[in-house]
Parts: sequence; structure tokens; C-alpha cells
Amino acid sequence: MRILSTLLHMFTREEPITKRQLGLAMSIVGGVGIVAVLAIELLQIGRQSGIGPAQAFALFILTIILVVGLTLIPLGDVPA
Repeated sequence: MRILSTLLHMFTREEPITKRQLGLAMSIVGGVGIVAVLAIELLQIGRQSGIGPAQAFALFILTIILVVGLTLIPLGDVPA
């Protein structure tokens, strides 16, 4: 529940966003994006099978976002 309270707090205050909050947001976006791209492949939405170049590029970018987000979380409450 700390994650949810952190996200709610992030959007309701006038102070700058901290590195922990930015990392949390980036990690969520990256993780959900990766799951979405893989779900599209598993559910076979579209006509071709296999991960195409656009999906591979999206997975690459989302993985970078996830990793950068995870590295920001331990930096604490320093303004981003």
C-alpha cells in the first residue's frame, strides 16, 4: 500500500517530484508496457506470429525505462 500512497501523495502536493517517485512511476510504466506487449503476442492480436521489429523495439525501450526507474528508486527523497 506504500506504493499507492506514494503515488497519491505525488499528485496532490506542490513540492517537486522526488527521484523515488519518478523511479516508481517509470518502473510501473515499463513493467505494464512489457506485460502489454507480451500479452498482445500471447493473445495473437494481429495476423502475424512472432515478435516483429516494432514489438522488439517497444520491448527494448520499455526495458530501458524499467531499468532506469528501478535505479532511481533507491536514491530516496532527493528532488528529481
